[in-house]
Amino acid sequence: MNGAAGNFLKAIGLGAVSSLALMTSDSGPAFAQQQQQQQSDLPAIHVDEPHRMTHRARSSRPARRVAARRAQPSHVRQHVEVRPIRTNNRVSSDDQHEGTAAQGYRVETAKTTGPWGDKPILNTPYSIDVTSAELLQNTIAATDDQLFKFNPLVYVTSGTSNQGYGLHPVARGFGTGLEIDGIPLTGFVYGNNDLEGLERVEVFSGASGFLYGTGSVGGMTNYVLKRPTATPLFNYTVGNSGGTQFLNHLDLGGPIDKEGKFGYRFNAVYQDGDNVLGVGERRAFVSGAVDWHVTDSLKVSLNMAHHDYWSTGDVATWFNVAQAGRIPSASDFDTHRPLLPNWGTSHNAYDLVGANVRWDIDDDTTVRAAVISNKAIITTAAPNRLFLRADGKYYYQAWSQEGPLSEEAGGYLYVDRKFDTFGIQHKLTFGANGNTTDFSTPITGYNKTITSPVYPTLTALQNSAPLVFDPLGSGPETRYAKVSATNIVIGDDITLNRYFSILAGVNRASIVSLNYNQKTGLVGANSYDKSAVTPTASLIFKPTSNVSLYGTYIEALQAGGTVPLQPIYTNAGAILPPTISKQIEFGAKANVGGVFLTLAAFQIDKANNYIVTNPDGTLTQNQDGRQIHKGIEFTATGKVTDDLTIRGGGTYLDPEVTKTNDPTLLGKRPLAVSKWRASLYGEYRLPFLQSLYLTGGVSYVGSSYLDARNTLLVPAYAVGDVGLRYETAFNGTPVIMRLNVQNVADHHYWIQNGAGAIALGFPRTYTFSATAKF
Repeated sequence: MNGAAGNFLKAIGLGAVSSLALMTSDSGPAFAQQQQQQQSDLPAIHVDEPHRMTHRARSSRPARRVAARRAQPSHVRQHVEVRPIRTNNRVSSDDQHEGTAAQGYRVETAKTTGPWGDKPILNTPYSIDVTSAELLQNTIAATDDQLFKFNPLVYVTSGTSNQGYGLHPVARGFGTGLEIDGIPLTGFVYGNNDLEGLERVEVFSGASGFLYGTGSVGGMTNYVLKRPTATPLFNYTVGNSGGTQFLNHLDLGGPIDKEGKFGYRFNAVYQDGDNVLGVGERRAFVSGAVDWHVTDSLKVSLNMAHHDYWSTGDVATWFNVAQAGRIPSASDFDTHRPLLPNWGTSHNAYDLVGANVRWDIDDDTTVRAAVISNKAIITTAAPNRLFLRADGKYYYQAWSQEGPLSEEAGGYLYVDRKFDTFGIQHKLTFGANGNTTDFSTPITGYNKTITSPVYPTLTALQNSAPLVFDPLGSGPETRYAKVSATNIVIGDDITLNRYFSILAGVNRASIVSLNYNQKTGLVGANSYDKSAVTPTASLIFKPTSNVSLYGTYIEALQAGGTVPLQPIYTNAGAILPPTISKQIEFGAKANVGGVFLTLAAFQIDKANNYIVTNPDGTLTQNQDGRQIHKGIEFTATGKVTDDLTIRGGGTYLDPEVTKTNDPTLLGKRPLAVSKWRASLYGEYRLPFLQSLYLTGGVSYVGSSYLDARNTLLVPAYAVGDVGLRYETAFNGTPVIMRLNVQNVADHHYWIQNGAGAIALGFPRTYTFSATAKF
């Protein structure tokens, strides 16, 4: 699959890496000196703002306003978030100065709190963990599974991003929803592994009903796109993400005009080669963004992205072992080749465009609005599911599809108004957010599944000849389903005094889920239109400026989901009814030295959703009864010493099915839920060579059941990475070289994928990258 363009870019990448490896002589101190100079230009700014005055006082002349502020007693002052610094109509993005390696990857501000807007994480009554762009680069995270490996709040349920589909990590025992720049999207499952286009990835753990209406009860994963930079940016990265997959990445940004009213950001990525399993993968990605500072109080932002992904074979096989009634040992399988025959092709593509507007009408009133649109399509003809029979023999299924095509759009509109009542400060927010997704396929024969003969051994199956598909149907794409979600909110951010604050709100969430007869265009019987009013309330106590304690209650209307339109499901295409989930959470957060600590205890009450594997290997997705998840989360991020950085923590869950019409399920652990999750990542700068860092970490996921009746237990596993990072300079140009060995012990393990099957974890993988910052 390596064309001339791919070979040319590989040659560039190899040459660049070889050249950069020679740029190490006597340049470490120069790099360190330049880094110190850059850091000194961007000092951390913390101010004490006087207690907010009444609207009448703010309307007075500027001189009187300044005098009143100076007269404000110090005992009512409070630590507040500082707005971006504006210089010559140019906004310096705080996002790009947070989460750096020098800061221990600590991020101060969250952008995933919906109607509340950007807030200091210390002041939010939710569990939030942020992975910055610099951490993504330094861990050489090329796919979503590597991205979430060292996030202690979540874990993935597939071996890797499969055929270009993005992964939905699991938090608190439930799948998480997806959003881009704070906009929830229902069908955005393609191309989430374009991590080079992201400024950060935020994980919101737990129910998010008020914030996003119909978001997943497990939480939300917010992909924050890169924005224009206030100063010129020119970064070029070459590397290898395993096997012969060489990568080139160009990242440009800066002001367009002298006044700084316009800024831009541009990213381009090309990756091609075979991964460590010998599966060919090729990826092309390009994204762009423009900011226009129309006035000092009005900013308009635009962004776009295009993604193409091709693969041969199947990277993350679904291995169904229910017929065998046992889970074989992972050590009996060769992790350096696909479980299935390595033939077939897959291709997916998406085009994304969006816009964002912020208008500060006056000191007290702000309008925030954003829209985004994404169109994606996938075609494939390849093996995708392996079966183990009770007699120890194997067979597999191959899947061919043309489409489906998904077209989705989402957005939000919020109005914030600040005012005081009897000395109590308010920021009242009113608005709405929502999204809609259309799914379309050709009217007839858009997908086909064929089953192979039975083979006596896995080796015989892997070496068998490719299967032949019948021709797929043709014709225009016709809608077969539409899902829409809207959320109308009103919330009040109340500051009672320097110690106590309240976040309280109510929302009306609505879900419209329709399926269509593609020939007649009529709405099918499984459709529904459901609305509910769900509240939230949080009390936050800050005994000191660096400690906060909170309690939160939140409800969420959750879509029941649509059963995948795949022949293996006996109820394929069925739309399950929506449900309401309830969550209560108590937590604490603290800045201790250079480390940010969080602790949360929670309980979630949700409908029980599970998949039954039938004797013939087919699947049936059911929704019945209730399940309760109780648990504790802990995280620690930052610099323990000047030379030691850590990022880690863990989650303990006590999940149980509490109500069901099937007595064999009562009291059981819900399907695919691990009780334990823990991870620790660290970096240590060698004292005798200040430019060299030792990096690495370990990720642990506890055991989970493959079936709802708890008879098949997927063993726990731990995977470790080790690496090096060297920072130097060549002719005044900073250069960073990284080496990372994933799964350093070459551990064999199974990953539970939540659909009645398992996937084999990736073997030891050597990755490297080098970045020049011109």
